[in-house]
Amino acid sequence: MNHLDFRLTGEVRHRLSVGFPVRARSVDELVRHRADFKRMADRLDSVGQDLAQLPVHQVRSWIDIIEVEDQGGHVIHSGKLLSVPVPINLVESVSPEDLRGLLDPDSRRLDIPAMKFSPNISRLQPSATIAVSTLAKRLRAEGRDIIDLSAGEPDFGTPEWISEGGIEGIRSGATRYTPVSGIPELRRAIAGYLESVGGKPVDWEGVVVGAGAKQALFNAAFTLFGPGDEVLIGAPYWTSYPQMVVLARAEPVPVAGDSDRNFLLTRADLDAAYTERTRGLILCSPSNPTGAVYTLEELREIAEWAKEKDVVLIADEIYREIYFGDDRSCAPSILELPDGSLGPYVLIDGASKCFAMTGWRIGFSYSEVELAKKLGALQSHVTSNAATPSQMAALNAYSDLERATEAKQGMAATFRGRRDRVVELLNELLPQLSFVEPMGAFYFFIRVDALFRDGVSDSTALCSWLLEESGVAMVPGVAFGDDRFVRVSFATSDELMESALRRLADVVGSPASTA
Repeated sequence: MNHLDFRLTGEVRHRLSVGFPVRARSVDELVRHRADFKRMADRLDSVGQDLAQLPVHQVRSWIDIIEVEDQGGHVIHSGKLLSVPVPINLVESVSPEDLRGLLDPDSRRLDIPAMKFSPNISRLQPSATIAVSTLAKRLRAEGRDIIDLSAGEPDFGTPEWISEGGIEGIRSGATRYTPVSGIPELRRAIAGYLESVGGKPVDWEGVVVGAGAKQALFNAAFTLFGPGDEVLIGAPYWTSYPQMVVLARAEPVPVAGDSDRNFLLTRADLDAAYTERTRGLILCSPSNPTGAVYTLEELREIAEWAKEKDVVLIADEIYREIYFGDDRSCAPSILELPDGSLGPYVLIDGASKCFAMTGWRIGFSYSEVELAKKLGALQSHVTSNAATPSQMAALNAYSDLERATEAKQGMAATFRGRRDRVVELLNELLPQLSFVEPMGAFYFFIRVDALFRDGVSDSTALCSWLLEESGVAMVPGVAFGDDRFVRVSFATSDELMESALRRLADVVGSPASTA
């Protein structure tokens, strides 16, 4: 049997850590090294004051097994992680309380594997943000003032007139199952909205309403792709795109444009990534995480490329209404393209961002009717219909386009003002860091690899260090496919945003703060 490389990390009072690598042929052999660990831990002055926590995990991987011992060396808890692993370089940042919450309480032995899992999830990767969010939770519990710039949702409340639709639906008995693809009234209202976007007829039967845009995306990936297929994904990408492709047992292929063009893709970029196995292309505009936006002509070039190559285009336009250009009120949509430029496509959108309805979980896809029926059939076996009261609220939102436009434009104007202020602050306080200036959505993608150093050599470690030192939470760029960056959300107040950036400047150094 081949050797396995493990690392034992001991933590005392959640702060002081020691660790060393171990090579073993089995877990049983590995456990024999616990005596060495105990001797090392005993040298620490504070070892008798708290629990000694013994994580065991593979180097450059995720924690596989954890044991927690009392001071007498007796195991008081052991088990395998279930679903939310912690990166190895940040295990010392996680409190025993949080760590125990991730363990399987029924697993009482060191045994790899404790359970055999389906090949369907064999390549599924855990969240790249869990370590930072767990650390933020711990620091808050300790009384630290934490400013969270990781939010992926507007900080506005849902407009009251939209909420009233859901409330009235509950009161009137709209709490039962609906047709799987959504109530016809809502699908027709969404079709009317899409007609206003593209200026041409939209068949309401091509609309499938689901539990958020995420479900609409999953439906499309699972229905369209399978083993042997490759799916090109515009990078940097929203963290779930590759995982959805993997769940369909297809191969995600990230494709990044030139950073000088804010990573926007060109025909040449797509040609370089294309193979005979290429089946799909997932594109997000405005982009999460960069905020970059394709012009209508750029969208046309990409759509025509996809049509020529017989590649299905999945266009995620969930942030389309949050746009900062002066040329138009919303970002360009593929629905505005001439029919002759479009091959097979699926449009993804929803109420979450533009109506501040993230918790209502209403998203939708639009495609040709034949494909829509397949998407609805899949959804019927996964979740069935989106929550009925949520559909009633969304019906209000999409039925009154004039009122909806007023609400969305007001929110977009607020985000634009925040965007402009953050550009000023970044240039003033952190001029050593470059960033993508967003034309839509509510994120900045900031390049931070210039801040890497010994012990902090990737975006996850940097975000954790900055969180500890400044109390500012950000999302590591590795979650979006580029470890040189971090994502910062400006879906927060001007005061908190400025305070956060000043804290960061104080920690990393700023010409403005030292002048």
